[in-house]
Amino acid sequence: DLVAQWVAEPPLDGGRPARALLPDLPTRGTRRNPGLAAMAARCEELFAAELSSQVSGHGRRQLLRFGFEIVGDRHAGGRPLFSEGVELLSEVLHDPPLVEGRFRPDHVEQERANLVRAIEGLADDKATYAYRQMIETLHAGTPYALHSWGSADEARALTEADARAAWRTLREEARVRMLVVGEVSPEAAQSAAETLVARSTHRPPGTALAPPPDPLRAVQRRREVQRLSQSKLVLGFRL
Repeated sequence: DLVAQWVAEPPLDGGRPARALLPDLPTRGTRRNPGLAAMAARCEELFAAELSSQVSGHGRRQLLRFGFEIVGDRHAGGRPLFSEGVELLSEVLHDPPLVEGRFRPDHVEQERANLVRAIEGLADDKATYAYRQMIETLHAGTPYALHSWGSADEARALTEADARAAWRTLREEARVRMLVVGEVSPEAAQSAAETLVARSTHRPPGTALAPPPDPLRAVQRRREVQRLSQSKLVLGFRL
């Protein structure tokens, strides 16, 4: 199989809640395949190719990943499946089913609600929740403390205009890198990168991350009591 990922690396800043909508909003459909059913049918035509998208954080960066896994060309009778997968991913990134230049209101509303539920649901995984509380306390006042999805209140306040502005920044300006794993020639990988960049003004990927600044403060303790029959203790140390 071939795996390709297009990874955008915008900063973890005030724009992160709107960008957190993007992994699921554009993948709902494209202008040529306007809807989840049409997208699923197109993936079936590509030998059951799988599209993927997600948002996460790393240091001071928000990482937005869009990619696909597809059968290698030599296992498909020479059909150029990799190129067809790249074209579909390019449609996802650059050609969503806009209505008068805007994202569909029902799509925005549904994905906004999904994002709010996902953020609120973070507290249900107590081990991860405890870890996040430690990170927020350890790196308070720096981007390292920020969750890549933003807060539930920030997500509720998102508008279609916010999502559209975030999409334009993502597809035109964000720092990006492309990862390809499988039997693909360097020339094919270069061609794929050019297709996905689509003559935009993306900057090169960021350099290695420096550690967060030393807060120069005393030991911090954060305790939260909830109604549950388990305990989670997380200790953070600066190395």
